[in-house]
Parts: sequence; structure tokens; C-alpha cells
Amino acid sequence: MPRNLVLCLDGTSDQFAATNTNVVKLYTMLARAPNDQLSYYQPGIGTMTPAAFWSRVRRWFVKQIDLATAWFLSEHVTDAYRFLMRYHQDGDRIYVFGFSRGAYTARALAGMLHKVGLLTQGNDELIQFAWDKFKNEDNEYVARKFKDTFSRPVVVHFLGLWDTVSSIGWAWDPKHLPYTQNNPSVEMVRQLVALDERRAYFVQNLWGTQPSNVTQLWFPGVHCDVGGGYPEQGAGLSALALQWMTDQAEQAGLLIDPAMRTGVLPAENSSDGYAAPYAGGAAHESLTGWWWIPEFIPKPYRDPKANFEKRWMIHAGRHRYVAAHAMIHPAVYERMKLVAGYNPPNLPPQPPSLG
Repeated sequence: MPRNLVLCLDGTSDQFAATNTNVVKLYTMLARAPNDQLSYYQPGIGTMTPAAFWSRVRRWFVKQIDLATAWFLSEHVTDAYRFLMRYHQDGDRIYVFGFSRGAYTARALAGMLHKVGLLTQGNDELIQFAWDKFKNEDNEYVARKFKDTFSRPVVVHFLGLWDTVSSIGWAWDPKHLPYTQNNPSVEMVRQLVALDERRAYFVQNLWGTQPSNVTQLWFPGVHCDVGGGYPEQGAGLSALALQWMTDQAEQAGLLIDPAMRTGVLPAENSSDGYAAPYAGGAAHESLTGWWWIPEFIPKPYRDPKANFEKRWMIHAGRHRYVAAHAMIHPAVYERMKLVAGYNPPNLPPQPPSLG
């Protein structure tokens, strides 16, 4: 019988803790029904280092490098890929969710599945080879032959993203993996993008036009107002972002435990500490303290106003660019009514909103 295979990939340095991201909260709400749905949770980039790095100092150093550059992105992607190798059966539907760099990990996983397919169980020795063929954009022919020989073609049914960021690789040499902006092997994409985030190392990473079933909305707040991670007393915005994503995924067949949903997404702030979804929730400023230093270090970027030509710039805390045709979540306008002085300067004059 076909099942749902659900992969939840957390954000930069995020893992289960006292204050959790929307990735953990979504995982909490998943129905536990082994015959109908299997789930997998992965801590974020910056929480994993290989066992070989046994020295405490070396482990700390490697963790900081992973935080800064996503050095171990391949391990994150291939570990999730291995879960699918082990459990995927014909007819199963794949759901992948991610926040921040975890969202990029989710996109890379989907890209790898498209380019090299899903290896059959037991071929673990070929996983690294498959990754190498995926990340190299110059070997489409070899990747296609590899896929035809060793793999099964699969599709990702639902790709749910909270504010994908672009900071993968070194600052002067950012990496862009194939099929992470357009992917014909993904059936549905849903992404919420933080309207008020300004940090240079958290530049938005928008999805493209494939598949045709894409909903990508600008949402009020900074990075963690979209993906979660703030204490619950100030998490009304991220709860609203979680509610929207959960609704979208349920409509696409994801199985949610009703009792757990009521607990995690209460109608009012609950005694368990969970915040109720609220467009007028507490505001946060992410660009503070040490985060100002990278703002004045030149960084390459792709200019959306110049056919995404690669340029260098000093970011200086500028607001994210929002295209005139961008879709805006209704919570932005609701927040403008609820919160005095909230009027995002990067909001287009008359942008289309969600119907």
C-alpha cells in the first residue's frame, strides 16, 4: 500500500531544544501510522560533524566552518537520501520540508533525486559517486546513464520551504547546485519568504517556475519569524507561517494528528507554551551586534535587476528586493493594520496578494 515518506530538515544550527523551529513543530504534528506514513528528522547544518573529528577543539572548529559555509552539506543531503533508499517503495509519496539552510538541503535532495534518481537499497557504496555526479553540472550525459543503470526514477510530491537562504560555500565563492531553483521532478512547491530580513548572509533564495504548481509568498517578519526558533511568547508570526504550511501540506495528502495540531497550533496562547498564530505577533530584529560586521564586507550576489549577473557589493543592511509581480501573504497587510508603524519599505506599491 502506498505511503507518505516525510523528511523534515532543520535550519542552521537548529535541533530539538527548549525553543524549536517550525520543522520540529511540523514533525511533532505528523500522524504516527507506520503503514501509511513514515517520518525522518534531521538536525540543521552546524550540528553534525563526522566521527573522525574526535578532538574537542577540532570538532568545535569544524562545526563553526559548517555553520559559516555548509561544509558538510553533502552529508546532510546523502543521509536524507539514504533514508529514502531504505524505505521508498513504488507508489510512495515523498514530502520534504526545510527551513533556512535546511530548506536548501531539501532542494538539493530533490535535485539529486531528479538528476541521478534513487539508488536501490543495498547500493550504499554508490551514494558518494551519485552525489559527485549530481553536483557537477558538466556531466549530464554520465549522470543520465548512471540513473538509467543503477537508480529508480522518483518524484517529490511536496516540497515545503521556510525562507531558503543562499549562504552555501565560502563568501567569495558561493555554490549553486543544479536543479535547486527549477526541478521537473517536484510536483508541488510551497515557500514562505521573510519580507523584513536584512542580513547579508541570509539573502533570499527564490524558487523558479518549475513545476507549474508553485506558491511562493512574502511573509511578515525576519528569518526566524518565518521558520521559527524564537521563544514561544514571541512566536505568533512563526506559528502563522506553520499554520499556512500545514494547511497546504494537508491539502496535498500529508497526515496530521488532529490532537497534536490543536496543541501545537492553539486558537489562543496555550498553557503548554505554544503561541497562537497571530499576524500582530512580537516583532524581532535579526541584524544586531556581530551581524553588522559582514554587512560591510564585499560579497558576490546575483543582481535580480540585471538578469542575475554576478556582482560584488557591500550589503550594508539593505532590505530584500521584492519584485513588482511577487505574491504577498495577506498577513503582511493584516500586520500593517495591527501594528502601528509597520510599513515595509520594500513592499511594491500595488503587489498581487494571495487571493
